[in-house]
Amino acid sequence: MRLPHASLSWRPHIFLGAASRRMSMKAATFQARFAELVYLLAHEPDATPDHERVLSEAAAASAAGDTSLVTSQLNVVLLDEGHSAEGLRLHELVMRMSAHSAHQIDFLEAAPADQILGVARILAGEARPNDDGVAFDYELIKVGITHVEVHLGRNGFVRNGTLTPSASPRVNGSSRPTPSSVASIDGHRPTPRSGALTLGAEIPGSAIARRTTPPVGAPAIHDESIRMIEGAIKMKSLASTSDDELIEHLRTGVTPQNVMRVADEVATVAEARAGEGRWEVVARVFDGFVDREVSANDPELRRAFTIAIRRLTKPTLIRGIAGLLPRRPELRDPLHAVLLRLGPDGAEALIDLLTSSDSLTDRRAYLAALVKIRDAVPTLIHLLGDNRWYVVRNAIDLLGEMRAAESENALLDVVTHREERVRRSVATALARLGTARSIQAVEKMTTDVVPEVRVHAVQGLGTVKSSRAVAVLARALDHEADPEVQAVILAALGRQGTDEAVARLTKAAEPDGRLFKRKPTALRLAAVQALAEANTPAALAALRRLADDKERDIKVAAGRALRLPATGDGRRATGDG
Repeated sequence: MRLPHASLSWRPHIFLGAASRRMSMKAATFQARFAELVYLLAHEPDATPDHERVLSEAAAASAAGDTSLVTSQLNVVLLDEGHSAEGLRLHELVMRMSAHSAHQIDFLEAAPADQILGVARILAGEARPNDDGVAFDYELIKVGITHVEVHLGRNGFVRNGTLTPSASPRVNGSSRPTPSSVASIDGHRPTPRSGALTLGAEIPGSAIARRTTPPVGAPAIHDESIRMIEGAIKMKSLASTSDDELIEHLRTGVTPQNVMRVADEVATVAEARAGEGRWEVVARVFDGFVDREVSANDPELRRAFTIAIRRLTKPTLIRGIAGLLPRRPELRDPLHAVLLRLGPDGAEALIDLLTSSDSLTDRRAYLAALVKIRDAVPTLIHLLGDNRWYVVRNAIDLLGEMRAAESENALLDVVTHREERVRRSVATALARLGTARSIQAVEKMTTDVVPEVRVHAVQGLGTVKSSRAVAVLARALDHEADPEVQAVILAALGRQGTDEAVARLTKAAEPDGRLFKRKPTALRLAAVQALAEANTPAALAALRRLADDKERDIKVAAGRALRLPATGDGRRATGDG
């Protein structure tokens, strides 16, 4: 099951100060053990001894008092946990709670082990998206909770039980949730039936919801209709806010006292705009969050914006804003900053778009963004094993642009790829890495059976300033029969500009001197142009001799090269003068 990224509860929570974030050892231990239990149930369902051990530890940790799992608080904890094994399990727990729309789970003191296990099994199972926790609540009823309270959905529904374990009702596997056992999403109260749970709030003119006492031992529902109505009014007001007002409020209307509320409201509107396909608004919200996170001097403000960014870090939303890159060039810089901040998640979205795009313009836009994200390297290395040659080539090009030294071994593995276009790219990428092993591999590629691959290998060697590269290029010239590859080798020697390179170019430019075997004029002309590129005293002396050559084309080319003005770096410009 692919779960969405962790998100905060819809209902605002009181902003947590530094002291309140320091949880007791008991609570932290329970959270860690419960997260491990869920992880084992989901990924190692047959590891029964481990299940029993971790369940025993979790039950022992909860014996001393109430323990709570709140997605917003867990998100704060995760900021400190990093990528430890415990942090990864907690992160998965948050994702699973969000997927099941269970934003807060409270285990009362001395919660029975079977109820802890029951809730963990529900979280480890498949989630039903966009049901506001109805499926999760149905499973809770089957567990028969008495020491657990769960906040479900976005509209204030709370499922809890009494402290009479023997009276806990259970529902058989064929039962279905009824209107009386599940709070309606729109806030309407169901008509009570005999023995059914009753919602007794008086909505008009009442500040406190009145509850009807449920049967002894039956799970109870807190009626939060007032909050539901207030939430609906608030959402309607937010929906009518203009996009400019929303962004301005984010930039100027945030204080340490209201930051959690404002961030939650803005994120909620951004999610609504995403549902409408208005990705430019979502991009502006992301940019606002990232900008405020960077500029915030108050660590509590910064932490709040980090949590807001985590809430919006979902594959659908990231792909939506990244998809703007080819179409909205004016948003390129802020989008690059946002995607860079999102790290691996931003890289994954860009790679998905890159590999699925048929447009060269779109691919270039995604490539330009990917080059800036170092977190893309592991994914790109993985893509070198893809069955699609063009995916492999794109990944190689990116790794070469990024000069990712950690990709050397993976690049060496595709040097003999069956597709010549992949081999061309890997020759260039390895030359950019510039390590001894990489250059050795490029040298071998100068003998590839495909001329275009040899061209890329030679061009790569031309960028490596070393006597060894000159020697390899000289040997390649001696054995090369393709005129185009010969011309590229000569140009590479000209860029080297060493005495050895100039001597080899001079030899190539001079007439053969043998009566029945003349050098091709094209080869000599390429050598003359390369001597002009070298622009050393020895190269200029060779050009002056060639200016009196008997062959008219060589004489003209040499004279033109000698009359070329010098460029800013002291070398002569090439071309027609």
